[in-house]
Amino acid sequence: MKKLYLFLFFVCFSARLSAQIDHRNFEDRMSPDSNKAQSLYLNINSFNYFRNYEYYNQFADGKTLFGTRFVPSLIFYPNENLALKAGILVQGDFGADRFRAIEPVFTLKYQKKNIGFTFGAIEGNINHRYIEPLYDYERLIYPSQEYGAQFLINSNRTFLDAWVHWEHFIYPGEEDSERITGGLSSDFNVIKKDRFDLSIPAQVILFHLGGQLDTTGNVVQTITNGTLGFKAVYKFNNFLKSIYSENYFVFSKELTGGLLPYQNGKAAYLNLGADFKYFKVMTSYFYGNKFINVEGAPLYSSLSRSTLDKGHAESERNLLFFRVMGDFKLAGSLYLTARIEPYIDLNHPQFDYSQTLYLNYRSNFLLKKKIKITEE
Repeated sequence: MKKLYLFLFFVCFSARLSAQIDHRNFEDRMSPDSNKAQSLYLNINSFNYFRNYEYYNQFADGKTLFGTRFVPSLIFYPNENLALKAGILVQGDFGADRFRAIEPVFTLKYQKKNIGFTFGAIEGNINHRYIEPLYDYERLIYPSQEYGAQFLINSNRTFLDAWVHWEHFIYPGEEDSERITGGLSSDFNVIKKDRFDLSIPAQVILFHLGGQLDTTGNVVQTITNGTLGFKAVYKFNNFLKSIYSENYFVFSKELTGGLLPYQNGKAAYLNLGADFKYFKVMTSYFYGNKFINVEGAPLYSSLSRSTLDKGHAESERNLLFFRVMGDFKLAGSLYLTARIEPYIDLNHPQFDYSQTLYLNYRSNFLLKKKIKITEE
């Protein structure tokens, strides 16, 4: 409990540092344009994390993630529509005797106006903008990099992200199963005024395990999760910046396999929040009936993925969250995110909470302009 009080004090104190910034500062996208054509850049991305779960339940582990990720890369823009990136991802947890990940990063992105196609290391994790019951925000920490292909429309009124992540590839004769995840995340703005916005998000994610080359004898399994909802925002021009409501109908379905205790599930995910000048507050309610996710945060699932109680199932999940969040610009391209997120499981009344501190630096440095290119 002392850690909780200290963390609340830190969030309030940090609010004095600078104005609130949008959470989308964590989105990392390459954007070719005419100003970058024939130029070479050094991109530095340093992400430092502390995420502590004070959980004592049967569905999600109580744990602490404390470490750093460093991704230096070279980005070359041959023309106004094309970007090529090559780099390396190095990530380690403090106190561990080995690196969590050392991976190459290769990306090709073609973009024309608001439409883009990416091949290689795609713009994944939080860039997809999924809700937490479908895609765990912990994926911002690990596994953070996704490899495959992606089609993206990102305009003033439309966001549409269709993607596939080939998680595990197998060669003929390997005693393993291929794993593929993909989906579509969209948000269509139907009303956009000076003070009021209304948009319709629709999302689906598909998980597939197994294939024609699988020699393990395991059943091929395909699971889908999806949601349809609406988001309404009313804006102010004072200390209270905005109030908003985000509400979603969520579903799950095991299409093949028959391995889950519940083949069909549904849920309601309701959110009400306010953005102030220096911080944000939000209340969330989740009711799930036989809802099982694969990539979403484990608290929302009716099937436990915890280390000690894996496989434990409860048909109903009934959760109430209270969140206090702050996003602050410290200096230049250095940003701080702080959160405290207590919740109550209404079926098993108990107070658990999580704490989050992210320190993120991301910047591009121009190395050379107007590089001469000889076309083949």
